[in-house]
Amino acid sequence: MLFGKILILFFLLHCVNLQLQINFYQTNWINEDHDFEHDCLNIISYTREESYDRQMMSYCMTKWPSKFAIQDNNFDKKLTFFELSQQHITGEQLYLWSAPIDLIEQYQYYLNRQSYFDSTSSLANQVFYNCTLPYFGSKCQYMFNNYDYNYSSLNEIISNYYEYNRYQPSLFTCYIHLECNRGPSPSCLDWTEICDGKFDCLDSRIDEEHCWQLEIHQCNEDEFQCSYGGCIPKVFFHDDSMIPDCLDQSDEMFRNIQKSNHISDLDIKEPTFMYEDISCAKINRFKYPLHLLTSSCVPSREDLLSHTMLSIKPNLITDECWTAFKCVILMPVPSNQICEKLCGIEVCDRIIDKMCPDMIYISTYPFFHDRFYVVYNKSRLESIFGPPKPTYVCYDNEFLDVPNDNKRLLIFNNKTCRRYDDSNTGYIGFFETRWIQLRLNPMLEWLHKSTPLIYNNSAFCDRSIMYQCINSSKCIMKARLFDNTADCYYDDDEHLSTFNNTNLQQLQNIFRCKTTDIYLPTYLLNDGICHCRMPGDSYCADENSHKYYFRKTISFQTICDKEIHLTPQIFGDTETDETNCDQWPLMHIYNRCDGFWHIPDGSDELNCDLSLSLLNCSENEHVCVSSKTDKLICLSIEHVNDNITDCIGAADEPKLCRQNQLGSKDAKLFACNNTKYEKNSTCLSGDYLCNGENDCSNNEDERICKGNDILSSSLDKGICANDYELYGSDIAKALCRLFVNNGKRSEIYFTLDQSQNSLGH
Repeated sequence: MLFGKILILFFLLHCVNLQLQINFYQTNWINEDHDFEHDCLNIISYTREESYDRQMMSYCMTKWPSKFAIQDNNFDKKLTFFELSQQHITGEQLYLWSAPIDLIEQYQYYLNRQSYFDSTSSLANQVFYNCTLPYFGSKCQYMFNNYDYNYSSLNEIISNYYEYNRYQPSLFTCYIHLECNRGPSPSCLDWTEICDGKFDCLDSRIDEEHCWQLEIHQCNEDEFQCSYGGCIPKVFFHDDSMIPDCLDQSDEMFRNIQKSNHISDLDIKEPTFMYEDISCAKINRFKYPLHLLTSSCVPSREDLLSHTMLSIKPNLITDECWTAFKCVILMPVPSNQICEKLCGIEVCDRIIDKMCPDMIYISTYPFFHDRFYVVYNKSRLESIFGPPKPTYVCYDNEFLDVPNDNKRLLIFNNKTCRRYDDSNTGYIGFFETRWIQLRLNPMLEWLHKSTPLIYNNSAFCDRSIMYQCINSSKCIMKARLFDNTADCYYDDDEHLSTFNNTNLQQLQNIFRCKTTDIYLPTYLLNDGICHCRMPGDSYCADENSHKYYFRKTISFQTICDKEIHLTPQIFGDTETDETNCDQWPLMHIYNRCDGFWHIPDGSDELNCDLSLSLLNCSENEHVCVSSKTDKLICLSIEHVNDNITDCIGAADEPKLCRQNQLGSKDAKLFACNNTKYEKNSTCLSGDYLCNGENDCSNNEDERICKGNDILSSSLDKGICANDYELYGSDIAKALCRLFVNNGKRSEIYFTLDQSQNSLGH
């Protein structure tokens, strides 16, 4: 069938390759009576980081076919299960032909029990539609708009779509299972604001009501406890900085916090877990919070809340007073034009003096915390730089645990008030002028340290999993100790001197340096400073801990890969992971199509780049750029590593540059084809290709550059630093495969699919 009105999944899709696979999930629905997602495509999200291949998003249809005018498909071939079996078609072949996963499973079930079904049974007559691109789907009912034959995977199509249609969600998620007054519409409770350590509902504390149970929850020994109390397997801790497993990112926070505003700086172009399914509650505890009023990581939600809260006039204040006051303290509302027209020279000061009460609440709604307000004394509005500082912060003493620190207090409107300067412990950006960031941000740390995490349950503080803050009734779970966030009023939860070594050994946020027996907070790991150097070893145990692990622990996938990863002593003899490899296969699933020649003739890398498959090279030929014609050619494996350079960059003679470059971060693997007067080859990294400078004496690093490659390349990084797999010419794809793998392999994931590397990743 074919939609009368063609369904356009994406509005700017340039690409489809004849080998493109589009396998739908959830196509085995019976009727349209239920409202659920169907016809789903599971797509790997591209994040431009080291772990882009470990996130998968589902794109599904929500409208049923009855909503469209449908016609029969009379041009694509249809085969029944019986006809497929007669032609000895396998389930794997159907998978490669873009059959839906549900249909493949049903066909395999039919093959396994074929003797039980005759040719007239309903299962034997189930139909497979062998769609011809651009049509696809269980009945070829979908098609791409404006496609060509350049791309080799659906993932590249999606990535290209979001390259030109940046993902910017315009609707806010609202958690509707709690009755919560979050403020005037469209403000609503976000899921990240539940159990985030502050009251977000204005009329109740329901969003934090039962969260004390998380605070006293205890994880198993093989689990890591997230800051909010949840548990994840301990092996997930610090395993991937781009994919946190804790909802609040606390398992990866110490690595990401070195990058200020990590979330907001992400190059978000398509939906990813890092943007959609995390909370910023933890990162907001640091000196550089992303958002002050919400735990959501979506910037537009913060903007909405701040605009709403600051736009509503407090009770018992006239409009003239409120407008003039906002102009004086430089609030974002009203606009500068209104303030310039209203105030003039000291006019606003006279309006405030005449029409405003002595004490002015900055908002009708409390900030951060229920019953927590910022108050100005109208006689103290002077400021040398930026908006004037608030005079007081006022709160219900019942709900804050503020030790007696001998600060001056007063009672105003049945609330305890203390001077703003006595509640100001945070960082202020030197060039910051926005009122919320400049005046509210510094109070966040003080407020957090003063907020109990367990209310009316003091008995829980006696448990072994809890830590009692010094000179305070506040207690916290031990998982919060040494997490680079002060939870106690006097910061004792972050001071190692508070504990002896016996107690430190029982804590999860502590790293023990075996050479010095010194304990380090885990947030110091991978901070760019070596705190624990191993004797006689070039590795630092607290830095590059990922690499250090593989110096001491053998990885099955890297055994016999012609590189020594570890050198243990066994019975007086030196046995390495490269010893006794005579029976080990030269080519296997873990080195096939990984971008590195593990076999001298490069046969483990033949026919791996699907994007270059239209050259129709034979199974024993490499694709490269001819050093004579500057065009793509098919080079037989008989002509590689024969001391004759046939390809630009010496792609057929990798030994010219490989010897001293294995494992280098910016490996120089492109060999200039030197003249007879030059004895040694000049080796370049990918940054030098098509960067506008002639680095080879014969100009071959620049002369082969195509127009689009030059336009898309950065001035200092060359063509291989960009998304050459998606947008580069065939020349760029062939050249940049030199730099896909530098030969240093420390971690290889288990896989059953050797084609996963075929796109040049």
